[in-house]
Amino acid sequence: MSRSQISKACFIAPSPQAASFGGSKNRFDQVFRILKQTFETVDWISAGPTAEHDIQVKFSKKRSCGEMTIAPTGYALYVVNYLFILEALEFPKDARVVLDLHDDLIERDERLGANWFTRESSEVASALSKAESVIHISKVEHSHYALQFPKIQHLFLPYALRTQIHPSEQRVFEKRYEFGFIGTQNSVNAHSLSKAVQILDLLDKKYELLVAGAISLGITKKPQYLHTKSQISLTNFYSLIKNLFVPHESQSGASTKIIESLTYGVPVITTKSLVNAIGIDLTSFDANSHDCFENWILSAISKNELWQTQRAEFCSYLNEVELLSDQLRDHFDG
Repeated sequence: MSRSQISKACFIAPSPQAASFGGSKNRFDQVFRILKQTFETVDWISAGPTAEHDIQVKFSKKRSCGEMTIAPTGYALYVVNYLFILEALEFPKDARVVLDLHDDLIERDERLGANWFTRESSEVASALSKAESVIHISKVEHSHYALQFPKIQHLFLPYALRTQIHPSEQRVFEKRYEFGFIGTQNSVNAHSLSKAVQILDLLDKKYELLVAGAISLGITKKPQYLHTKSQISLTNFYSLIKNLFVPHESQSGASTKIIESLTYGVPVITTKSLVNAIGIDLTSFDANSHDCFENWILSAISKNELWQTQRAEFCSYLNEVELLSDQLRDHFDG
């Protein structure tokens, strides 16, 4: 089915102004732009539990509410963000529905020790039965779901920002902090920040660490080298740090941080398990070995060579994103 035969697509997501979905705004924009390159008309339909949304859908963190909302009609394709929104919608018969999953919800609370959206495998299977295909942001998640839910098509689209700063040269700023950490308040970020502090505490030299975002509001006691800024723009944050520190061991939310940092020309100190999950071939360290981290990071800092290596790796990643974006456009086109 060509573009001339398809006139309208429907993009269903929380409102771009929804503060609780701040980390997903760039992902919404990424997929929405691909849709606009494929269809003559794309309508962004906001979905949420309150009256100010275009359609009201009720959802719960722990289980499906069971209450259905009828999706708007007259569209050739529906692209829905988040499984908990998909499960609350009814679509016209024979509608083409694509889900951008964002996160693996299967027993997510138990896996991550967090009070987030979570579902049992059977609930996920029931929701996915409404879709012809699923878009995954994580390579590990893509492989896992393709094996567990083989009846639908699974697509991989890594995260990328709208405006890429071409990583030909590292941007030059007056860098005040050797390391930076940024994130919202949740258990995954709290565990990762705690690990970062534990690692830095063991180093002979005390490097300055800037912690930004809402995660900094929960810090009550801190070492002298740790500094906080709860309100700061991404541009200002990355202008102040020499390296982003992301010692996460789970993928949730980390792809955003890593790609943003590389986009701003700031190298990333992160774990092998994390970059493997995201699907980016990036120089990283073994999270289970402190000696490995200490030897690797001190060497990288002293030689100032980390960015040179990661710059080339990031260029390859951007080329892959563009190729996969083309494949997604073809899929949308039917």
